[in-house]
Amino acid sequence: MGDAGRIMMSGMCCCYDACDFKHIDCCCKGASDCLCIRHSCCLSLTSQSRGCCCTGDSDRGECCKVACICCDCGLIWPTKLCASASQTLCYYSVASFPCSDEYVEECVCAMCFIQCCPNCGICAAPPSCPALEKIRADELVPIQQSMQR
Repeated sequence: MGDAGRIMMSGMCCCYDACDFKHIDCCCKGASDCLCIRHSCCLSLTSQSRGCCCTGDSDRGECCKVACICCDCGLIWPTKLCASASQTLCYYSVASFPCSDEYVEECVCAMCFIQCCPNCGICAAPPSCPALEKIRADELVPIQQSMQR
């Protein structure tokens, strides 16, 4: 079995699906950027609410963002074509085009738990994904509502 309970199920080029039996989350959470759209959702019992407001965080490249309790959607200044990371129970999925350090660092190839790139093996561990670790740690903080008087 892969390191720390992680096993790559399938993957091609810049995306992969895997299982992590050490980090099982109740329900689901995830985040994605596609061109100029940013979306995240969180239905996990262990995470904070996304908030309920309209704002944006220029430090994260956001122009504006609308949030409603379990999800948010906004416009960003694009830095990549697409990138996403999500987890449901023990299953997780990661994608990035082009490959990036935060999501999928190098090309992968696997099918039916047999991996041939970046490493060869059966039930081998997938590459690490710092973005997924941030999502798991709730570092994708919910929008803070502020009112100016």
